[in-house]
Amino acid sequence: GADVDAKLHGAYSHYIEGPDGTHTVTGSFVEFAKPFRLKKSWVYRGPNPNPRPEPTFVDVMISAEDNGKTHLTLTHSGLRDDAEKNHYGTGWKECFVRLENYWLSKAAAEQK
Repeated sequence: GADVDAKLHGAYSHYIEGPDGTHTVTGSFVEFAKPFRLKKSWVYRGPNPNPRPEPTFVDVMISAEDNGKTHLTLTHSGLRDDAEKNHYGTGWKECFVRLENYWLSKAAAEQK
């Protein structure tokens, strides 16, 4: 589930129930820049190793490409070491695979 107050300094939270327990992320939107950029604080709680009390930051930029496609760049900053970078890198890659599969299935359904 998720709760989102999508405005500058607005809070958000989301959680996922996994086989290893509940993964919860909370934070706030610290920057909205036009045309398509946002930055949010990220505080994780859950069963993953070495949770921390201080936030990291997720910066998302969306831009149009010349070929009519959309390019999304995500930077997760403030991570403390290679283990944490690898952990989040794997998680973000999985999110992008799921997002791509969602849009591909949606496009296929619209062609029917």
